[in-house]
Amino acid sequence: MTELFVVITVIVVALIFDFTNGFHDSANAMAGPIATGAIRPRTAVILGAFLNLLGACLSTEVAKTISGGFFDDQLITASIILAGLVGAIVWNLMTWLFGLPSSSSHALFGGLIGAVIVGAGIASVHGWVSVSKVLLPAIVAPLVAGIAAAWATRQAYRITRKTPSVHTDTGFKHGQAFTASMVALAHGTSDGQKTMGVITLVLVAANLQAAGTGPQMWVIITAGLAIGLGTYSGGWRIMRTMGKGIVQIETPQGAASGAATSATILASAHLGFGLSTTPSAPEASWVPVWAEEPRFAGASPAAAWSSLGS
Repeated sequence: MTELFVVITVIVVALIFDFTNGFHDSANAMAGPIATGAIRPRTAVILGAFLNLLGACLSTEVAKTISGGFFDDQLITASIILAGLVGAIVWNLMTWLFGLPSSSSHALFGGLIGAVIVGAGIASVHGWVSVSKVLLPAIVAPLVAGIAAAWATRQAYRITRKTPSVHTDTGFKHGQAFTASMVALAHGTSDGQKTMGVITLVLVAANLQAAGTGPQMWVIITAGLAIGLGTYSGGWRIMRTMGKGIVQIETPQGAASGAATSATILASAHLGFGLSTTPSAPEASWVPVWAEEPRFAGASPAAAWSSLGS
């Protein structure tokens, strides 16, 4: 009875984390188009919530990685998982309060890995899976997104350089609205699965589900609803930071960055990587700005970042 209570508590806390992930990361997709006027704020939040819900139902590869790849199932208990979740939620709430665009995904992974090391020993953590599925994608994916966004932005400006801006602005605003929607869909596909993986992991640890199996349908639906409702509640503090505090973007740059971000995240989710949208979205936003701003010609990315933030 005590173990069942802990399992239910973990499921509830995991869904709370999913909810906080929704409002914490909602700015990643929608801050850019709101800043350029491509989408109205209320429309952006509703669209983002729906697409996060839809995206969470598209794939389960990341969930399978978490529930069956990171840890030794025989050594994990529901109490350990609960401790890791609490740590991740506390970090999410602190960074949300201060308007910091930190990674909910890495907070979850860090919380779980730390709790497992303390509760079951470092041998229970599968080190290579953690490196190949979390650490390396965290380093490589933002670089890939940034380079792809820079290339796409240069092509967009080159193709439309002889077209009056009064005509191109409308088209690029529609393009940015579309790519931002794809980022919201990708966010649900990637981040929504992490909660599914945690719930599946605790069910396996409590012998309520066979090891090696994916998330059940009720887990997929509830996780999708939680992240969708969280997105609808809105992360307005972080939207201000992402939309205006880091870079001042134009619609061609916003459309290009959204396309690069969504492609990177969807590809990572398909491969089962535990990627976070938070570092990928800003990287794909400021790199094309650095590439196209005349005042950054010959400047280093660090100098451009410093100038953009001032």
